[in-house]
Amino acid sequence: MGYLINKPNQIITAKVTLTSANLLTPGYIIDVPEYPAVKNFFWQVMSMNGAILNGSINYSGTSTVHIQASTATDPQYRFAGGYIQSNVNTWGFSSIITAGIANPEQFMGNDKLQIHNPGTLTLGDSDLILYITAILIPE
Repeated sequence: MGYLINKPNQIITAKVTLTSANLLTPGYIIDVPEYPAVKNFFWQVMSMNGAILNGSINYSGTSTVHIQASTATDPQYRFAGGYIQSNVNTWGFSSIITAGIANPEQFMGNDKLQIHNPGTLTLGDSDLILYITAILIPE
């Protein structure tokens, strides 16, 4: 990986490709290897951008692909709405999630980051490439 995993305030960028098989699997979750659990540290996602590579069939259904700590109740960043249903090759910027008073935990110490796809896409054959930037912060 080329970095010291317990170096404070280190910024790491990762590239994750979700295939159509991943996107068509409701509840699909994948660990991002660049962001493992690190004792006495937490990951703060700074940005998540995406590139949808349009195939021959547009996606139908809904999806809110997001990134979060594996034990958190709320995501840090997500793509919502019709972004994944795009009918052209396109870049997009995901939106940051503001934690509510009822569920304020976005950052979890000693925890890894994961990509979640809780959607119900039923058709489509595009890949979604995610570019994630996160910083490792000491607790």
